[in-house]
Amino acid sequence: MALKTLAFVVFASGCGGGEAADDSPNSGGQGAGSGESASGGQTSEASGGTTSGASGGTTGGTGGSGLSSGSGGGESDGEFFITAIVDGVERRMTTHLYGAVIPDREPEQIALAAKDDPTAIQEIWQLQFEHVAGTQEHAFAHYKEHDFSAVSAWQQHPITLHLNATAPDVGDVFEGTFEGTLITDSAVGATVEVTDGQFRIRRVNSY
Repeated sequence: MALKTLAFVVFASGCGGGEAADDSPNSGGQGAGSGESASGGQTSEASGGTTSGASGGTTGGTGGSGLSSGSGGGESDGEFFITAIVDGVERRMTTHLYGAVIPDREPEQIALAAKDDPTAIQEIWQLQFEHVAGTQEHAFAHYKEHDFSAVSAWQQHPITLHLNATAPDVGDVFEGTFEGTLITDSAVGATVEVTDGQFRIRRVNSY
């Protein structure tokens, strides 16, 4: 199934900040990031990896990885999470959660991610938004698990996100809600609705 997604920044390989599992604020360690970077306007067919979009971009981004390939493991006690109802099904993640500032972005942007395996390249959930309290009409979201993938598009199907709590410093906690429409197959215009989205994730070191 051909899925075109919006090119957004995907975190650069070799990023610092990796720590052992015991030091993880979000159950899974502050792993070193890996992946590729992409910004605005480029197009390509998505091929199973998490993608992200840059403001003003159209479609694009392949494969790649995300916020952290992290060391460590273990499950959260439920204090930290990303969850939403996607096409009528609750999609909740409480393991291997990461949140960090994306470098060299103005205004400052935040990326959150959740994995089911700290060594996996692919995130299950990924959110990206400006680090400004209040409602944002053009946030980015991507959910991918097994053969199901749904992604927002910056122009046609952005996500509305409300950031209730910013995280100015490492150790602070991002909190907010989100909703919108995600694309599951751009070739036929297939979409799903996302409702009741919520997140609570502790900020880790910048990469």
